[in-house]
Amino acid sequence: MKSVVGSRRSAVLWPLFSVALALLWAAYRVGIQTSVALEEDAARALAWPNPGLSGLNSYTRTSPVGPILFKVSGSESPLVYLGIHIAAGLVAIALLSWWAHQAVAQPTNGVRAIRLVLLAPVTGMIFLSLGNYDPFTVIGVAAALIAWWRSSRLGMVVAGTYLGIAHFEQALVAVIAWSIAAVALHSRLNPSIRWNPIWTSAGVIAGKALLSLYFLIQGIDPSEGRGAYFLDFTWPRMAIVSSINHLPVLLLSVFAGLWAIALYVFFRLPSNTSRLLLVASLLLPAIASTTTLAQSRVFVMTTLPIAMVLIVAALSDKDLLENRPMILTLEGIAWLIVPFHLYVSTTTGRGLITTTNTLDFAIMFFGRVVTFT
Repeated sequence: MKSVVGSRRSAVLWPLFSVALALLWAAYRVGIQTSVALEEDAARALAWPNPGLSGLNSYTRTSPVGPILFKVSGSESPLVYLGIHIAAGLVAIALLSWWAHQAVAQPTNGVRAIRLVLLAPVTGMIFLSLGNYDPFTVIGVAAALIAWWRSSRLGMVVAGTYLGIAHFEQALVAVIAWSIAAVALHSRLNPSIRWNPIWTSAGVIAGKALLSLYFLIQGIDPSEGRGAYFLDFTWPRMAIVSSINHLPVLLLSVFAGLWAIALYVFFRLPSNTSRLLLVASLLLPAIASTTTLAQSRVFVMTTLPIAMVLIVAALSDKDLLENRPMILTLEGIAWLIVPFHLYVSTTTGRGLITTTNTLDFAIMFFGRVVTFT
């Protein structure tokens, strides 16, 4: 009897422990950090929609979910602003994990799917810049994945509308890329999925239209924002040069340890046409990322739905389930490879790669939190 109880307890505790360990490891290996100018970000959020912003700073008004929540909170404390973004990050990770767990066709791989989501580059990216607006975009992507998996066109449009408000440019690129990848991966996915995720793009465009209308009502030119970045080719040129100089790191950062999963699925596709489509799905995110100052971050965000679908496609493979050495190897690589991030310094114009001074970052993070209390 005791052995049976012990086995049941182990069956419950081990999955919980492994998931918690994966989350802690994902945060530890990149180093928990806040956004560089957290106090300024909080002050700017309180002033949203910031009619006085101009130039490159005007893009901050076009990702309004965090600022709106901060204004609704009634607080002016940067600590509350940070707390909202930490909570959003945890919700985003939880939603992606829940979707992956539910979507895997082989139930025994459900917990492994959660661990792979936690070990994906997106999780490290969230912890790498707490206070950034990306968690709110990830929440929208998770909602779109859930609606797509349930074959709900209305759900995809609603999720897309939220995404169009949260971050139009990244959302549109991500949805187009995901739609191409969904065709390529059709044979590896649940046959009950009836609709292509391109339905989400209708909502993305609608969300952008609603936000633009609000800006017009407020007397703000809706064309201001991220488009201003491309008016001066100096910035895109810096990004392109940096991307070429650090191409191996940029490519590695897209999927990091999930490259093994991606390659496994790639070679399991039934035809060269499917493989070509899967590669093609990465072209638009590649163009978007290599011309922006946050190359790895943009690449990760615009390929996020593809990365999540690749996890589910791999872990739904019956042959992989029966090949324990292979499945352990694929997950082991995800644990081992650190998701580095390439970006361009706005002060020097040079490409930089994030360091992993984990202890220093932890001390700095908690030091900043203390100063806000």
